[in-house]
Amino acid sequence: MINAKINHTLTLQEYRLDGNLMYLMQRLRLLALAAAVFAFLFSTTLSAQELNHDPWAGVEEMTVTGDATANLLDLGRGDSVIAFDSTQLENIGAGDIADLAAFTPNLEIRSAGGGSQPTFFIRGVGLADFSANASGSIAIYQDDIPINAPAIQLGALFDVESVGVGRGPEGGSRHRNATAGVIKVYSRKPTDEFEAHLKLSVGNFEMIQVEGALNVPIVPNLLSARISFQTIDRKGWTQNGCANAPANSERSVQTFQTSGIICGENVRIGHLSDIPEGLADDLNDENNWAARMLVAFTPEFGEVATNWLFNAHVAKRDQFARVGQQIGFTGTIPDPSTGETSGSTDILLNRFGGRAGGVYRDPDVAKLEEGLAARFPLSGFSQPRRALKRNGVIFPILANRLAKHLDADPFRGDYNNAGNSRLENWGTSLRGVIPIRDHFEVTTTTGFERYQRRVDQDTDFSPLTLFELLQTDDAWQASQEIQIRWDIAETLTLNAGGLALREELDVQLDDFVLRQADPDEIDPRSVNRTREYRQKTWNVGLFTRMEWEIQETFTADAGVRFNWEKKNFVYSFIESNANRTTFASNTWDHLTYDLRLRWDPTVDVQFYFKFTHGWRSGHFNATANTLRGATVAKPEKIDSWEAGWNTNWFDGRLTLNGAAFYYRYKDYQVFVTNRDFGSIPEQVIRNADDAEIYGVEVEAIMEPVDGLRLAMNFGWLESQFLDFVDQRLVQQNLGFGIPPINTQLNEEFSGNRLQNSPKYSVSLSATYDFDMGRLGTIKPGYFSTWTDDVSFDKAEGRGLVNQFGQTFLPKNAIGQQAFWLHNLRLEWANQSESISVAGWVRNATNKVYKLFAFETGDYAGILVGDPRTYGADITLTW
Repeated sequence: MINAKINHTLTLQEYRLDGNLMYLMQRLRLLALAAAVFAFLFSTTLSAQELNHDPWAGVEEMTVTGDATANLLDLGRGDSVIAFDSTQLENIGAGDIADLAAFTPNLEIRSAGGGSQPTFFIRGVGLADFSANASGSIAIYQDDIPINAPAIQLGALFDVESVGVGRGPEGGSRHRNATAGVIKVYSRKPTDEFEAHLKLSVGNFEMIQVEGALNVPIVPNLLSARISFQTIDRKGWTQNGCANAPANSERSVQTFQTSGIICGENVRIGHLSDIPEGLADDLNDENNWAARMLVAFTPEFGEVATNWLFNAHVAKRDQFARVGQQIGFTGTIPDPSTGETSGSTDILLNRFGGRAGGVYRDPDVAKLEEGLAARFPLSGFSQPRRALKRNGVIFPILANRLAKHLDADPFRGDYNNAGNSRLENWGTSLRGVIPIRDHFEVTTTTGFERYQRRVDQDTDFSPLTLFELLQTDDAWQASQEIQIRWDIAETLTLNAGGLALREELDVQLDDFVLRQADPDEIDPRSVNRTREYRQKTWNVGLFTRMEWEIQETFTADAGVRFNWEKKNFVYSFIESNANRTTFASNTWDHLTYDLRLRWDPTVDVQFYFKFTHGWRSGHFNATANTLRGATVAKPEKIDSWEAGWNTNWFDGRLTLNGAAFYYRYKDYQVFVTNRDFGSIPEQVIRNADDAEIYGVEVEAIMEPVDGLRLAMNFGWLESQFLDFVDQRLVQQNLGFGIPPINTQLNEEFSGNRLQNSPKYSVSLSATYDFDMGRLGTIKPGYFSTWTDDVSFDKAEGRGLVNQFGQTFLPKNAIGQQAFWLHNLRLEWANQSESISVAGWVRNATNKVYKLFAFETGDYAGILVGDPRTYGADITLTW
């Protein structure tokens, strides 16, 4: 569907040094901003003088109209596409493409590690793999350059012309092999008119955001340039209970009481707490900037008018790593009638809310238990073991409360490692469109991207070192694409071309875990395992497709694409005294194709049918343990059938678009948590033999009166694993003095819904432009989304499987129950729209919701969505 109207823990010295550097950078940034504003105003004056010689001088206003679909036509007129223009992006407050998910039914985007570890799902198809070498199911394009590395796929949205989400697998198109869809972001291009704008936004959590752009025509009708930038600084919204720890000289030695404890950590008797001094108080902050320069060059060679676009961009993130809430576990919950904890399967229920690792518990969770204990006094239970009997009653209640609503203060936690997430990215590209002769055109697109990243993350979300990681990675990619378009006849068009992509990735990842000598002693933080790996990727795709207008109202097009990918993988793994190094290389290739039929009975009505055979290459798991070594996930295949319609009614005042689809998967790649006996839990990609997905999407846009725009997007999605049996290693005790052995446990997930695939999703929006003549225009807007229950694991949100083959967590424990989000915006613009002021509220009801959740067997971690934010913008346009 196309909307045609489319918008580490640091030492003290390191900490102080880093703080001084941050202060210096802030001052330099302010100076740079002042210089930019000065240059901006100077350029405005200069360009105004130059315009005195312009033939259009004296014309009060010249408007060039367009829509967000102009850049998206290569998705095909028989594809399901939802597009956003710059106005819509501003209305919903989209800082990056992850913010589009709430307003795009059947699109789910999750992010961790300070925004540099995203995962994407379209129509329940995707991969929740946060590894640096992950290769997702969705092709991400930035100004026609395929962005392969996940770390740089969530670029900031500033000075953007349009964003399009193409739903459905790619078969015989130019886009690289993707089994879920494609997301394309296009920046504003340089024009032959002087243009400039500067936008300042302020908001709660001390948010300051500055965005600007300057478009300069250098040589009329030949050379023009556009420079834009964005900087964001915002304090974190998660309070750290371990901040402001006393100096070591002021700490007391741990006794049998809790005198040495600062924020719930476990301190050895006779020792001092090792919580670092000077930890940050407010986490989940935002501190990043980005800049981009586009140069358009349109030389003529004889009678051939070419069109070239050069792109250079740079971006940096330097903020605390993302933290969430820890909701731990107990051992077993007693039978409420007997108080027995024998370990039988009937009592392994509802352990949510206990002590993580047996030593820490969030105080907000403890308060909830205290409240339940007051409701169920001991006097109400019979001896023996009446305390255990009471636990058997209150813990299931506590578990369900935490699964649905989290604790009483989800924006507070205890973190011994504030960590940092630092990402530097730069790239460049050159795109040229060369008409060789009438009806024959060649397009060349060359791109290069490079990034360096360091993430020090407290992934156990606690004051203990249960599981933390320090990751550094360095990667680059180079790509070259050639396309030709040949209008063979008025009714026959050929498109053909190819893409070559080369990527190299180096990663070092240290895991810090809890080493426990005995129940009363906890060793300091130490490296327990190190992973180093290098992956080299070569990807080539060659495609050709034909479009034939059989009749004036009936068109058919078909395409075929040859996909070839090779990966070299060198992996070293060190765990305690065990080492393993793997050298692996795999090459995969596959032929994909599609067929589309379009019928246009009238100008305002279109129907289409589409069949696609898609494919995605295999994957090396970069989290292998010493028992298995590096494992490989096989390529996945999909057959997709889709039918849709695009219609306009009442002279364009009503648009009704829709699509119905059915997917059948073979070797569907699934991201799972593996718990082999004697190994740390790891997250890997496995193959489910078969899976199916089907559903319907509907889009309605109505303009009953001039200025009033109402829009609704609805998605219904059914998904299930048809055949999925996972395996893990468990230890079996044979008794009679026979040593235990490791055996394989089969875990059955057939029939379960796929991860990140809510059954229903809805987005609503209403905007109204009140034209007050010389007083300008007032534009109120309301934007809301509703998402049905969604699970983040293969067990429909009920967590890992125990040794008896059962799940035991309550519904939505590793998931999110259905919820609404509401955004509001009120804007005033003067008559010429050169000045606008807007106030906005996002998540107006301060809804607490989970972005992502996971379970390790020792604890569960929750990433919480942003709380209510509000602020104001002022925009000046020249």
